[in-house]
Amino acid sequence: MLLTRRTAARLLTASVLIPALACTSARGVKDGGRRAVAPDACFESSAIDSFSPVGERFVYLRALDGRQYLLTLDGVHANLPFATAITLSAGWSRVCSESGAMLAYQNLGRTVHCRILRVQAVANREAAERLAGSGATTKPEP
Repeated sequence: MLLTRRTAARLLTASVLIPALACTSARGVKDGGRRAVAPDACFESSAIDSFSPVGERFVYLRALDGRQYLLTLDGVHANLPFATAITLSAGWSRVCSESGAMLAYQNLGRTVHCRILRVQAVANREAAERLAGSGATTKPEP
């Protein structure tokens, strides 16, 4: 198939622009008929200062620079609220939503590994608890 330069340029632009538009840094969640935005975020795993489980599926993190995050894990982990230490691991130092990063904690002498599905920036622990309870941590329906 023979393409002119103009046609090839249009196809290249479309192939770059469409995937870029599909990848956004914030996902909307319907909230009472309005669309609320829960921003996704990334952080350096070495910059985390403290953590606190929020129920059996979420973990609140505080970074050394004061930034705060809510992690959504891949499922319900019954003993997560009793975790006294966690380990964050990824193929690189930056942890983002759906990046393949893992969180591990000890449960009765064995290590439990959880996949981190989502990382969201929050203002404080109370905001993290509200977000975890609202359902705004899951992906919206298309």
